[in-house]
Amino acid sequence: MSRFAQIMQAWTETAPVIWDRTMMDPDHCLNGSRVTIDALKHFGISAKPLSVFCEAYNAVWWEQMVKAGRHVTSIEESNGWAALGGHSIAIETTPNPSLGVGWPGHLVVIAGGKMLDASTEQFTREARKMIYPRVIVCEIEDGFMDGTPALYEFPDGAKLSYKVRPNDKSYLDMSGFQRHKYNRATTGYLITAMERHIRRKP
Repeated sequence: MSRFAQIMQAWTETAPVIWDRTMMDPDHCLNGSRVTIDALKHFGISAKPLSVFCEAYNAVWWEQMVKAGRHVTSIEESNGWAALGGHSIAIETTPNPSLGVGWPGHLVVIAGGKMLDASTEQFTREARKMIYPRVIVCEIEDGFMDGTPALYEFPDGAKLSYKVRPNDKSYLDMSGFQRHKYNRATTGYLITAMERHIRRKP
């Protein structure tokens, strides 16, 4: 296994443990990305944040999309797909005061031809057969950085779709992405855990 692969494996296996230990909420993509970028830097890996539009679908919803050849186009159609057992979630990308003060978007990390999502679990809806890991590492698909959506499949046919928002840098000003005390401490815990993981692996 290459050094890079070891580090990716270490991150995948230790980040969920550290997120739990530091009580990081599943939807804190800003904190998770900041910590991930800084931890990877410690291991000599250059990583960059990337704003994306993200959607999650269960198998039934995806089947209806494939049949229609498009996304849902009306409330009535959405209700019909839901009545069949379909379900989908889309990350809000337009500021909406009624939703609170959170950042309207989703942030991932790009490193060495991989996309790392530090907050995938927020899309989990067990009753809808949408179960996602706490974090994921995926190969960057051809055309993704140029705007082609990337689709990844999970157990029970659940899917996640990502599309880049190349001009969005609004996350840079958000508290969750800063190197404040919580993020620095979490980075330290993650680096220690990853180092231990790498040392015990052949």
